[in-house]
Amino acid sequence: MIAFALILAGFGLLLSGLFSGSETALYRVARLRLELAAATGDRVMAAVGWLAARTWLYIGTVLTGNNVANYVFSMGVVLLIQNAADLRGADAETAAALLAAPLLFLCGELLPKRLGLAAPFATLRRCGPLLVFFALLFLPISLLLYLWDRLWKAFLSKGPEDVRSFITDRELRRILDEAREAGLLFDMQRELASRIFAASSQRITACMRPLSHFPVVPWNAELAELEAAIRQDPPFALLQDPNRKRLPAGYVDAVSILLRRGQSGRLERRPLLRVPADETVVEVLTQLDERGEPLTLVQDRDGAPMGVVLKSDLRRMLLSDDLHPREKPADAASLT
Repeated sequence: MIAFALILAGFGLLLSGLFSGSETALYRVARLRLELAAATGDRVMAAVGWLAARTWLYIGTVLTGNNVANYVFSMGVVLLIQNAADLRGADAETAAALLAAPLLFLCGELLPKRLGLAAPFATLRRCGPLLVFFALLFLPISLLLYLWDRLWKAFLSKGPEDVRSFITDRELRRILDEAREAGLLFDMQRELASRIFAASSQRITACMRPLSHFPVVPWNAELAELEAAIRQDPPFALLQDPNRKRLPAGYVDAVSILLRRGQSGRLERRPLLRVPADETVVEVLTQLDERGEPLTLVQDRDGAPMGVVLKSDLRRMLLSDDLHPREKPADAASLT
């Protein structure tokens, strides 16, 4: 019985070290290094990267695993004291707490966390298979914790995603500082990267222009009407949806109008790219670059137009000192 108690306590101590060290290593390791290792065919690090990308899953795994480890270790120590010292009840539990707490703190918490902090990549490489195994084993419990978190987030403004975004931003800034100190980045490159990171959490609604800033003309308007309506800033005219007069469906730009003078039939009327109001500045700028579009329409949850965002405004904002422009109210009066 004493041998069984020792095995039980040792197993609980190992589990505690596994989850404590892996938790610190997951927060400490650079996500880019995980992706590079996965790209080279490292299946263990690919699985760890997959787990790290799902915050709710690895947090649920670590929380559940630590509780299981502490319970198994405590039960093993209590059984050991009951059989070795012939103590029972409250006396055994008190002795177990006095003897086990320092050992659990030192070997199950402090040392594994120090190891995960000092060598996160090596720690995850060794512990990765077991961590993924327990993530799948505790998946039902993690799902319950995830649903509970979503329920709370419906009433609160902050959630784990916001905390994760803060941690990621701090990690990226630390990497940039180290790269600058090593001579890999110039100050201007670091400053631009820092501004992009700062804009990654900025909502696109803070950068949009009201609809009243843009002339709105019928979709099939003649070239002369477009020339009369278009302005120098911004050099675009919105085109009404033929079926839904209150909504813009496309746009034309001043350069196209000047190039097509006398060739109204060849004027290109481009459809408007649409993005939801909860998108970030970086996400919208990426979409505009990928689609090759100079502007996009911002919509609310019901699909109603709120304003227009110009790619030139987003780039100007990233190069300026003000990353938090005042949000301009949308005005749909020109579409009525």
